[in-house]
Amino acid sequence: MSKDASKSKTPAKPAAKTTPPKKPARPASPAVKLPVLVEMMYTLPPLVILAADMMVIGFSYSAGADWVAILMRACVTTLVLGCLMLLGASIVSSGALESAKEMRKKAEEQAKSEESHSVEA
Repeated sequence: MSKDASKSKTPAKPAAKTTPPKKPARPASPAVKLPVLVEMMYTLPPLVILAADMMVIGFSYSAGADWVAILMRACVTTLVLGCLMLLGASIVSSGALESAKEMRKKAEEQAKSEESHSVEA
């Protein structure tokens, strides 16, 4: 007998397929929508800063300024506009939070007053 015939070759069993554990489904929650003004205060500032920087770089280059001067002008523009936009976003956000607190407080007071009326009846 030959050596190959004496040894029976069995095909290797394929490894059991393991599936990663499924994540538990999230409970359906209503999507949180920010007011339009707050949404705009987070979306527009980067676009405004980018546009202003491009204009400063373009005007400086067309005026023949040195590359160091162009870089400094763009940095100052970014810093100043960034601070102004941050201040604006902070003011709008704090106003939105204050109004949300007031609305929640009024809703709680209304719920308490309705509850007290239902207990008396």
